[in-house]
Amino acid sequence: MLDTNDIDTFVALFIKAEIGNASEITKIAKTLHTESNDGLDAAEFWRLAQSMQIAAHLGEVAQEEANVATIIADNLESGVCHPFSQDQAWLDAISIAKAINGRSPRPRIPERTIGVAASCARLKKNGRSISVNAFGPSWDQQSLKDACREIDSLAQLIGGEVIIKQLGYAKDKTNQIYDELWLFGETGLGVLEMKEPSLPEGWLLALAAKHMGQANIARKPEKCWQSLRTKMSDVASTFDCERYSQFEQLDIHPADFFRSVQSALLWKELFTAAQAPSRALPYIRDAFNKLLVLDKHADFLALLKLLWSEFDALSRQTVYGGSLSMTVVEANRDFPNLMEHSYARNGDINRNYIVPFDECATNDGRFVLFQGPTEKVLVRPTSITNSAFLETVFRLMWRLLKKDAEKLSGGVVEFALKLACTNKADKLLSCEKYTVGKETFEMDIAARSQSNVTLIEAKSKSLTDQSRSGDMFSFLSDLSKSYFPMMTQLARHEKHLKAGLTALASIGDPIGELKIEKIAVSPLSYGPVGDKILASAIHRSLVNYNLVSIEDDPQKAKIISDFNNAYKDSINEIKTVAPKQDDRVEFHAYFLHTNWVDLGQMLYALDRANSVADALGPMRHISFMSRDFWTEVAYSDKQTLLSGRWKSLEE
Repeated sequence: MLDTNDIDTFVALFIKAEIGNASEITKIAKTLHTESNDGLDAAEFWRLAQSMQIAAHLGEVAQEEANVATIIADNLESGVCHPFSQDQAWLDAISIAKAINGRSPRPRIPERTIGVAASCARLKKNGRSISVNAFGPSWDQQSLKDACREIDSLAQLIGGEVIIKQLGYAKDKTNQIYDELWLFGETGLGVLEMKEPSLPEGWLLALAAKHMGQANIARKPEKCWQSLRTKMSDVASTFDCERYSQFEQLDIHPADFFRSVQSALLWKELFTAAQAPSRALPYIRDAFNKLLVLDKHADFLALLKLLWSEFDALSRQTVYGGSLSMTVVEANRDFPNLMEHSYARNGDINRNYIVPFDECATNDGRFVLFQGPTEKVLVRPTSITNSAFLETVFRLMWRLLKKDAEKLSGGVVEFALKLACTNKADKLLSCEKYTVGKETFEMDIAARSQSNVTLIEAKSKSLTDQSRSGDMFSFLSDLSKSYFPMMTQLARHEKHLKAGLTALASIGDPIGELKIEKIAVSPLSYGPVGDKILASAIHRSLVNYNLVSIEDDPQKAKIISDFNNAYKDSINEIKTVAPKQDDRVEFHAYFLHTNWVDLGQMLYALDRANSVADALGPMRHISFMSRDFWTEVAYSDKQTLLSGRWKSLEE
């Protein structure tokens, strides 16, 4: 397992090693390989080599030392290397790499490594305290706060309305808005192609919300805007959570599980924002209207109808690439209930938000209307406002209905999905109970058209604020209560389906011909962790492994124990239905037909699809490796993969 100080460990071995024989290059992998699981995974050493290249750019290690590490990383095979404590194996490998380095051109370094190093160099030149350890750049925390305060001050000078206008213009100009939805996916990740550190648009939008009440007072707006972009990109780059290539994290070694998931969470908060498609809202509204009981929920139902009526009127005015502006008088006249329940006043939004994903979570996602400068009220872009409205509705439900809220929340999700599936399958089951032995099971949504079967399982558990801030123990707890239980239920339903024990298929049916798609649905997005590729890699990475807490903390130990148990339950059920070859479980093949999406994404796909089977089917075998659902949809449409299976945007 990689240790924070392993750059120093490698440098010490480098100094000790002699120059060997360059012709023995093939021996590097063999010399370092071990069958033990206690060593250093090849992917971890690759991470160390990239960190050393960054350190070399900053003058913290010699370039030759970094190059030798890169040569070794380039010649390793997948698997596990000896730990650095087995110094003779490493001395032999370093000796060979030293000889190669003396005779060959400098090894090719990913451009993003150079980009991260350049960001660190600019920050250090500006007086920031930042160094590099085995995992990448490492900040002095006070210096990080100072850098982020400077960024916050620049955002305040420009003002939130102008920031959104500038960002929306750039997104629209580069075709990064699709059906009102902003595309945040990682693209342009070819092997060793130029990948400059990206603008952290999620962070920028959070600061824009914080400063919606500020007018633009920058004396040189363009210069201020460019300075803000550069400084934000540099600081975000130091967290090193962007991928270096589209092939990164296709497989995750157990030792790299924690860091891979945490990087995905950090990337979500820095580079994306919560959105909801307009096409999804009618299904959720109709689900509320169906499930709310007049004599039991009269006050909330009446308020909900008023809010939705006002939001319908507002949504006809919102713009997809900028902010809508109105006077306070107009807002109070036309949207009195939204002003009462979803209006953010200056100083109330992201009040203590300075450093991304610190303990102060953002709260801008709860508000539709914002107090602007000079008696103005502002509304953010359409897709972001849609998400904020749904957040408003669900929070009001939890506050006003209390005991009934949990049951109603799950019911709304399931009923909205049922509505979106209606008339799109030959056979549609909702909340269908069936018995196996003495146990009763329930399928949330199950659809069948000829040999195509779609199983949908939903849970109302959302990503907590602690998880969003990068708290991995909180995130493991969220996974234990959401994703893994859904995967367990889906695999169990598939097992019973294949045994002819459900209403979807009888024992006499040609079970082997069924094509079964499994879809887990959460209320809100879990970000790139929910991406088919990464979710599969995460799930596969821990087969035959347990997580262990090294901290003497009973609460964390319980979280780890619950996580291990939930994971085991899911993987054991998956093993009963996954394809097998020579008694080996083919997890890749299984997860090819498994998806994890949020409610808005699923409703959107069902709304546009010709059938339930066509909802996610067009994107099953093709991925643009963007880690963003909306980017995948937009690119699939551009490549005509949706043609004939989804309605056009105009329909």
